[in-house]
Amino acid sequence: MLKWEYRTIIISGSAKTLLRAKGLNMDDQLNELGQEGWELVNMLGLGTGGSTQLGVQAVFKRPIE
Repeated sequence: MLKWEYRTIIISGSAKTLLRAKGLNMDDQLNELGQEGWELVNMLGLGTGGSTQLGVQAVFKRPIE
C-alpha cells in the first residue's frame, strides 16, 4: 500500500500583495520542493471569510519510501 507524507507552507500577505498584477513569484521555491519529490496538491486562501485575505496555505505530498 502506498503511503504519503504531507507538508504545508503558509505564505502571508494581503490580497493586494498576493493578487497584484505581477503576483507572487514562487517558481524557485516550488521547483526546489519539486526536486525534493514534493507535489503541490492544493492552495487554500486564508482570510476572515470576507474580502480580507491574510495569505495562502500551500499543501504538498510525496510518497514515503
